[in-house]
Amino acid sequence: MLKKYSILLFGLTFLLACKKESFQEPQDFGYNYQVGELGFWVDYQVDSIVYSDITDPATIDTFSYFIRELIESEFVDASENKNLRVEVYKKYDINDSWSLNQVGSYLLKEDNFQRNFQDLRFISLTFPVKEGREWQGNIFLNVLNEPSLAFFDDSKYNWTYHYTAVDVPKSLSGFSFDSCATVIQIDEENLFEKKYSMEVYARNVGMIQKTLIILDTQAPPSGASFFERAESGFILNYTLIDYKN
Repeated sequence: MLKKYSILLFGLTFLLACKKESFQEPQDFGYNYQVGELGFWVDYQVDSIVYSDITDPATIDTFSYFIRELIESEFVDASENKNLRVEVYKKYDINDSWSLNQVGSYLLKEDNFQRNFQDLRFISLTFPVKEGREWQGNIFLNVLNEPSLAFFDDSKYNWTYHYTAVDVPKSLSGFSFDSCATVIQIDEENLFEKKYSMEVYARNVGMIQKTLIILDTQAPPSGASFFERAESGFILNYTLIDYKN
């Protein structure tokens, strides 16, 4: 009799365990941190500051313009991956008409999201999106023969991407996003170089903000900030101002 009850108890425990397992929520990989819908677009205001050491003191120029990234169509690449063709439009005044500036692509895979523009491919996100997760986002870049892009060389600089915040609310340009993920791509500074790159992604939108700072100086350390001592390089800021919603 005891043996019979033991078998019955084991069976009930097994069934309850299976039932509990069957009702577990599926893992959220965060795939919707990048939209893959045809016709979807995001508009950015781009502000740049360029430092030039051809003069003493350095010349500092500022520029602003607007771009739109539009997911226009799909195509299959040589590796049989389905890519999204992205048309990038540009204008210098908010009231101007858009003009096609370049064509790039997005690639949404099971384990990562890649942005490819001007033949520069970056692994911008990895899945699942999880705070503290790290990856090498520049592994597809070959900049050894491109002096102007040497700052992307991850054999010289620590381009180890990582999530510092996930599913955090953020307000930007009058929009309220309830779930955003911040990616720090590099954050290095010494006496003569400063490199910082950051992107913010919002669920059901994609990239909403980006900052890229590449600065150099030969000026000796002082009480001034690196931005005040900088002699060459640039600062680039992307800020979402509108999107198809």
